[in-house]
Amino acid sequence: MIEKNEYTGFFAEFYDRLHESDDDINAYIQFGKKYGHRILELGSGTGRILIPLAKAGCIVTGLEFSQDMINIAVQKLNKESLPTIERCTILNGDATNFLLDQVFDLIIAPCNFINHFPTFEQLELMFSCVKKHMTASTVLVVDNSVPSLQAWIETNGKEEVFEFDGPDRDKKIIDRFTASF
Repeated sequence: MIEKNEYTGFFAEFYDRLHESDDDINAYIQFGKKYGHRILELGSGTGRILIPLAKAGCIVTGLEFSQDMINIAVQKLNKESLPTIERCTILNGDATNFLLDQVFDLIIAPCNFINHFPTFEQLELMFSCVKKHMTASTVLVVDNSVPSLQAWIETNGKEEVFEFDGPDRDKKIIDRFTASF
């Protein structure tokens, strides 16, 4: 399960900056067009994918654990058109323990979402919940980038430092990350 404070406070505010170069949004829009417009997004975060899906005409339910991330998503969503807002539902919940009263055409787990479940038991609980929201034709897309074995060996335990412009662009944000495999 996701640590309770992993996606809170400053990190929640910083999340969109961290992922602004990701080019996955169009792929999810294309999946929505191909597989159906009723979509469940697991780990919907700040609405980075959820809102563009809704703007493209999909009916999207986002399930997110972090209230700080939800607050940012709601702020962003409230700047959109009424039809986009009406196509979105954002729920606070735990992906290992949820039951919604609906099934979906497409269920997505983007941006390494499954890596937040380090044990087989947690993954099994999450997939069990997901299965309850599927029909025989539902498509499940799990995005999980796994580095090469050589990259694991070379980066294990080594700190990487990334610099970004701050939200107001007059300050730098320094992100320090140490991979542990």
